[in-house]
Amino acid sequence: MTLQKLRDIMKVSTEYGQKGESMTNTNKLKARIVEKGFTMESLAQAVNLSCPTIRRKINGKQDFRVSGIKAFCRALSLDLTDVPAYFFSEDVHKTRTTV
Repeated sequence: MTLQKLRDIMKVSTEYGQKGESMTNTNKLKARIVEKGFTMESLAQAVNLSCPTIRRKINGKQDFRVSGIKAFCRALSLDLTDVPAYFFSEDVHKTRTTV
């Protein structure tokens, strides 16, 4: 997946998210964080964000930016091809594939 494709997905997802729906696949993301041995504090340090910001993003209360998704991917050893599964709920991913 290219960076431009990621931006395209985020554009559609942001439009979807404006309806008040969470885009982040919270359970999958939290499981990956645990799998990689991170605490919220160590993940916050790895992605250069505060713990409260990390929690808001993971819990879908604050949107991710492309730079944040890239930082999480590096820290959690995710490929760009993993982005839709972790950072966009199933409904958003389906919306993107039908556009």
